[in-house]
Amino acid sequence: MKKLFRFTISKKIFLLTASLSIALIVISVVVASAVFNVRTKSEARKLCGDSAASLSEYISEYEMVVDSAGGREYFVKYYKARIDDIYKENRSDIERMSEKTPETDTELIEKKVFFDEITYGLFSSGGGFGLSYDLLNFKVTYPEIIEEMERISYLDGLQSCKLFYYDSESNKIVYLCDSLPANAFDYNFPCSAEMPPEDFYEDFILKGSRTEAVYNVERYYAGYSPVVIGGETVAYAACIYSADRVYDAERSFLWTLIGIMLFVTVAIVVIYMVLANRWLVKNVKKLSASARTFTSRMEKGELKPIDAEIRTHDEIGNLSDDFFALQNKVIAYSDDIARKSAAEERMNAELGVASKIQMQSLPDKTLIAGDIRIASFIKPAKEVGGDLFDYFVTDEGKVFFTIADVSGKSVPAALFMMRGKEIIRSCARAGMSAGSIAETANKELCKNNREGLFITAFIGIYDPSTGVLTFVRAGHEPPFLLRDGKAEKIGEESNFVLGTFNNMSFAEDSVEIKEGDRLLLYTDGLNEGINEANEEFGYDRIREVLEDPEGDILASMYSKALGFAGNAEQFDDITMLLIECVRGFAVTLAPPAFADIPKVTDRVRELAAGLDPDKISELGVVIDELMNNFISYAFEGVRKPRLDVDAKLFDGVMELTFTDNGNLFDPLKVEAPDVETNLSERPEGGLGIMLTRTFSDKLSYCVFEGKNRLTVVKRLTADEKL
Repeated sequence: MKKLFRFTISKKIFLLTASLSIALIVISVVVASAVFNVRTKSEARKLCGDSAASLSEYISEYEMVVDSAGGREYFVKYYKARIDDIYKENRSDIERMSEKTPETDTELIEKKVFFDEITYGLFSSGGGFGLSYDLLNFKVTYPEIIEEMERISYLDGLQSCKLFYYDSESNKIVYLCDSLPANAFDYNFPCSAEMPPEDFYEDFILKGSRTEAVYNVERYYAGYSPVVIGGETVAYAACIYSADRVYDAERSFLWTLIGIMLFVTVAIVVIYMVLANRWLVKNVKKLSASARTFTSRMEKGELKPIDAEIRTHDEIGNLSDDFFALQNKVIAYSDDIARKSAAEERMNAELGVASKIQMQSLPDKTLIAGDIRIASFIKPAKEVGGDLFDYFVTDEGKVFFTIADVSGKSVPAALFMMRGKEIIRSCARAGMSAGSIAETANKELCKNNREGLFITAFIGIYDPSTGVLTFVRAGHEPPFLLRDGKAEKIGEESNFVLGTFNNMSFAEDSVEIKEGDRLLLYTDGLNEGINEANEEFGYDRIREVLEDPEGDILASMYSKALGFAGNAEQFDDITMLLIECVRGFAVTLAPPAFADIPKVTDRVRELAAGLDPDKISELGVVIDELMNNFISYAFEGVRKPRLDVDAKLFDGVMELTFTDNGNLFDPLKVEAPDVETNLSERPEGGLGIMLTRTFSDKLSYCVFEGKNRLTVVKRLTADEKL
């Protein structure tokens, strides 16, 4: 769609010039039309008024001989008196016939015959035999008056001239004569009558001082002037001018004007296009060609500036010079970027190796020692991070674990952390207490610490024989202890950080770990993680996830933190340790086989011995269905299939976690089949997940570290479901 509106500069100049010219034409035509219209109408009105005045003056002075003695009478007075007598005698018939508009020749003839008959005494032929002397003189004078009216009408370009008087008794005007032929549509027969024009009575009858007036009557201009004899208004002369002539003159003027303007527009566009092409378009094309050539050579690795060779002393010339200078700067910048990119690639490769080394120095993600299970999670903010965790079983059978966070980030923090990790590990291997480990590590880290880095750490040693955890919190975040569904922070009193002040002592604290307890350790990248509104994730959200996780606690915690952050960048490393005191087991099947299914179900029965056998059997059905599906469908195209089964039992609740590296698939989105439908018509699949939902108290699925993770929770006591 956008291509339809892409125009070259030439087209844009043409469209702009043409648009401005057309706008000029429209404005000129509108203004000229208005001026011409006003002027022409004014001239037409003046013409009507002047012609009517001239005609009235002529008729008012026209005399005729009325007797043999040479007496003279004014034509219009004599004529009006004769017509007035006829009108008064036949007024009703005259008004009726006057209102009848002839639509056919027959009706016109009928009207003509009527008025010929009632005015027969005035206009009868016969050579004058039997006529009075005054009437005979009238018959000679009347054609002269008509001829004069026709002459004025012709010379002034009028539609017609008319003569009438006003009858106050009937409030009608009565026509005396008309310059039009008797068969014309607008011809007014002598003695015919009609209502006077609007404002006629006010202008002429009431005021009486008006010498002339012009009215717009439908498509005509009508000028009226009184015929005054001896100070008395005897009749009125009317001159009619057709408005069509005004409109015709206006149209002719406008078409002439439009033609001239179009010719001027075309000439301007042509001249402008020639000049624009010579001074602008041609040079712009040169610039465009040099830009394309330069870009094409850059893609091929040929960094050489292209001169457009424009030597004009205007903006285009300046643009050409600036573009040439820009090419040289681009070449220099490209060379600099290439050098920096090569150095950055080398650094990234080295950081990648460092990251692998750092991750490989960490222990396995899960440690199971008796009734203690430790799971870990780490997500550096950069390629290498400043967080660490470590755990192992000491020679005395105790479980040592630590989590730490170094000030700063990236390579310096990672190196300082690796140093601290090795110091803490060696002290733990030597059988030191948690306080001694912290004190020794602090002294060693203070040595040669010119960068002023420090470490916050939580160091714990769990004794399975007593169930007591002894720990030191050196400036680290307080851990959460989840017990009986409630999560609370422990070890609120903290020691100082490691690596800042020498000869510091570190107080120990302790807590008894009971079956079913869960202890969450974390770095400040979790609770201080911010979202786009600069709000922190905070302790309350950590507590909410612990008390109501959606499946695996560590996976659920990171998922919640990620969702909370939104588009905000992770600013610090996130590391978590989950220490659980539960009865359970963990097995890794690589590759998983159908023969492994009874092995897993047997281990579950051993773990749940003494609990509700019916619920244990239902859980066995769930395990069988899920593992059959994993083995049959999950690993298509996977080179090294692996299925991890993790079972935990606490407070009569069994939690089974299945983690596989197969194709990502959420089984909980599978719709349950309609069991009432005939088996032959029912779509294949869905029964296994339906049984799993039926025999489970809680199901959850997530993708954790690129793997499918499905968690099944079921209470194995006679209590109600969770």
